[in-house]
Amino acid sequence: MKLLEVVNYCLKYLGERRVSSVDVRHPTVNDVVLEVEDQIRALLSIGWWFNERTQTYYPDTEGKIAAPVDALMVSSKDIDVDIVDGYFWNIAADTNVFTGPLVVTVRSNMRLEELPEVAAAYIKPTVALVLYTQEYGMENTAQVLMQQKLDAKMYLDRENINKRQYNSLNRPAVFRFVSALRS
Repeated sequence: MKLLEVVNYCLKYLGERRVSSVDVRHPTVNDVVLEVEDQIRALLSIGWWFNERTQTYYPDTEGKIAAPVDALMVSSKDIDVDIVDGYFWNIAADTNVFTGPLVVTVRSNMRLEELPEVAAAYIKPTVALVLYTQEYGMENTAQVLMQQKLDAKMYLDRENINKRQYNSLNRPAVFRFVSALRS
């Protein structure tokens, strides 16, 4: 989905005319662009199948490990890590020097154009709803936007569950139950 499409969608609900470019010097267009960035960051901070990757990073000759530039959040099962000055930081040891490889799960930031269509479809009514309620308060139009947002979120959650292959049969309690039935 293109940023211009989201901008024009929001302008329609705000009673503004469509624009042909997001580079236009228009205060409402600027508000929409900034809100899109805020909503994308908030959405991606949760972690989804398309922005969460587990990777192994190796230290350089000084023992430092450069962190991805677009990282919103990092976590490791082995140690407590964070990002400080562009490098991974071992919080427990209070250092950014590592002696071996580091396996880290990274949640990455993305542009609107890079998002899957189902995630971008959630961003569009969310941005419109935020800007509309800031401008006009809660009215009938805000309720319509809220319903569109909830529908899009439902589809996004469903896609996330499908892509991550969540399955209650993979839980240890279910495994023990099935093993007991077989004995």
